[in-house]
Amino acid sequence: MDARLDRRARTRRLRLQRFVVLASFLLAAESPPRRSSRAARRLEELRLCVLERRLDARLELGEYAALVPELESLVEQEPLREGLRRRLMVALYRSGRQAEALERYREGRSFSL
Repeated sequence: MDARLDRRARTRRLRLQRFVVLASFLLAAESPPRRSSRAARRLEELRLCVLERRLDARLELGEYAALVPELESLVEQEPLREGLRRRLMVALYRSGRQAEALERYREGRSFSL
């Protein structure tokens, strides 16, 4: 049962990674300015949602320490996106870096106050 779940999680992760790459490529492509800005915002939001799902899959697989650098970079790029910060805190905590997880909580709290 665990092997099946592990295989499904890995398959899900690969599909999500492909989508993130495709969305990033489409965002970089040139298109008409007025219509594309709305579409670009929607596509960027969709890309971030898919990215978060991929991160969730990797967290489910227990890849905590490996995710920390990527999550730190994402939180730096999107400091108001609470889901990314939450995932970073989980990855830090579960990789034995509880003090850093608490510090990230405090940083995020300062944004909301």
